[in-house]
Order: sequence, then C-alpha cells, then structure tokens
Amino acid sequence: MKILKRLLIIIVVFFTFTLTVYASTKTKSLTTTYFKEDAPTILNQYTTKISTTKINAASSSLKEITTTSTYYQTYTYNDQNIQTISVPTHTYHNLNEYYYSPNSTLAKIQYIPPYYSQLENTWANKYYGSYTFGQTGCLPTTLAMALEAILQRQVLPTEIADFLYNQTNEFNKTTKGSTNLAIPKVASHYNIKITGVNTSSELIDALRNGKIVIMTMGNGKYASNDYAHALILYKYNDGLTNVYDPLNSLNNTPENISFLWQQKNSSNLVFALG
Repeated sequence: MKILKRLLIIIVVFFTFTLTVYASTKTKSLTTTYFKEDAPTILNQYTTKISTTKINAASSSLKEITTTSTYYQTYTYNDQNIQTISVPTHTYHNLNEYYYSPNSTLAKIQYIPPYYSQLENTWANKYYGSYTFGQTGCLPTTLAMALEAILQRQVLPTEIADFLYNQTNEFNKTTKGSTNLAIPKVASHYNIKITGVNTSSELIDALRNGKIVIMTMGNGKYASNDYAHALILYKYNDGLTNVYDPLNSLNNTPENISFLWQQKNSSNLVFALG
C-alpha cells in the first residue's frame, strides 16, 4: 500500500494543478482544493477561518509540490470569480493577502514578504569587491524580500546584489555597502513603484495601504555609529509594524512605529514599495 501511495504521488506531481479558493459568507471559511488539470480528482483539501473580505492565498501544501509545472490561483468570493494568477510552483509561494470591496473588486493587496538572511551560508561568503555579502548585504537582502512579494516570483538576495555590483556603482564600489541610490536604481530596473517616506504619518499610511517599507536604521537597537542597516517593515496594527532584520532574525518581531522612526538613519532613507 505504501509503494502504491508513493507511485501515485510521483505520478501526480507531473500534472499541472489548479488552486481554487472559495469563500462563504455563511461559514466565513476558506476552502482550498487541488485538482488535476485533466480530472476533478481531489488531491488535498483544508479549511481556514478568514474574515468575509480577506483571502490569503498561502498554502503550506504548495511547498510539497516541487514540479516545474504551473498552477493557477483562482480567487472566488461570494461564488463570483475574481482573479486568476499563474506562477511556477517551484519558485514562488504566494503569501500576500487580498482585500475586496463590497462589489467584489480588488481593493488592496497586503504584500507579505518572505524572510532572507544576509548570513545564509549560500551567499554569506560571496565577495563583491573587497567585502563579503554577509558583511554588507543588508540592503540587497531587504530588496529581495520586498521584490519577491511584489513580483510574485522568487528573487534571491544575490540576484539584487549581482545587479547592483555588475550594472551600477551603488554596491561595494564607492563605499562599503549600498549607496542612497541603490533602492531607486533597483526599483527602476524591475519597474517597481517606490515612494519616499518623509514622516511617521506617511509611514503609517504606506503600511496601512499594504506597502512594504525599507527603512535604513542609525545608531541604536539595529545599527551603530559605525554602520547603517536596512530593515523590512510590513503591515500595520495599532501603532505596531512587523520587522524583518536580514542580519538578526531575533529582531523579527512587531515593533512600535514611533520607536523605529526615532532610530532611523539621519539620511532619511525610507521607501515604500508596491
């Protein structure tokens, strides 16, 4: 029986999958079902509680599918088809949240980035000029996290670092680490909208609107007088925002926005992406 199940799994992963999401206003639940493209055979099904206007397309089950086939995400709200997105299963897992207005139009995307560490063994010891990525890669790492959520495909930190080092002068050339022009040049290269954030009120507005914010920190909890350090901020909840620190994952906790604003770098290098 075990051998038969394994053979069935091996056969299944070579098919293209359809991911269909249904929401019911009666149960306020989200049911995700995987179907083979050529037959309505249920491979996996689970139900997650959600609010009536929130759909989260993330699924831990997707991570078990390593085929290079394409799956399709079809969002259905109140039995009305809303949107279909096609992405490769082996490169990206959608964590974003989708909010709909009463007339079923997409009102907001809350971007949810993955977490990458600049100290990951895969790239920490890779040299860019005179410095390793582990020493100087905080900004490319935060940009990779943000772009992966926005572009809905895998974006590794080294992809960003390679672009900055090989096609610009903004990484480990004129200075140790990244210059103030690194974020605008990456955004332009990937055709991503960015907005400068000049006040804490603008920061709150950006987070409330689902944007991902990159903030460069000065002396304090996250950095020192010797170096600045880039963080990812996303989501807003009653004065707090989620922090991703590419250098120290122990700092990946909700933090007070006023505290973060006080500790940002004096260059005011804060950008909202998305």
